[in-house]
Amino acid sequence: METRLKQYPPQQSVSIDIIFKLAERNQLITKNMKEIVSQQFSLSIRDFLKGALVAVLSAIVPIVNAAILSYQTAEANFTMPWTTMGIVSLGAFVAYIAKNFLEPTKVIDLKPSEFKVEQVKNAQ
Repeated sequence: METRLKQYPPQQSVSIDIIFKLAERNQLITKNMKEIVSQQFSLSIRDFLKGALVAVLSAIVPIVNAAILSYQTAEANFTMPWTTMGIVSLGAFVAYIAKNFLEPTKVIDLKPSEFKVEQVKNAQ
């Protein structure tokens, strides 16, 4: 069965009622939909960017710690084993990427039912 769209003449506009009906239908469709945040065994560019941030932060924390310790002990030399810091940051990056790759699929309800909302409220 073939459906054809109704052709409107150029001077006749689509009524507002039709637009509202289409919007209501769209809301009914999206009301029961769920949004998949991330699939298991897949990575996105966002995962790599967050992994790079974790790698940088994992290198900064020990550097700040060593700087504070050298200031407190009144030693003038501040030396850091930079190769070790690079290995630590690379390890943090790889660990973050592996965690996101192996993490189960995350699904979020866009419009949870009232029953689910009440269960979450009562659980706290």
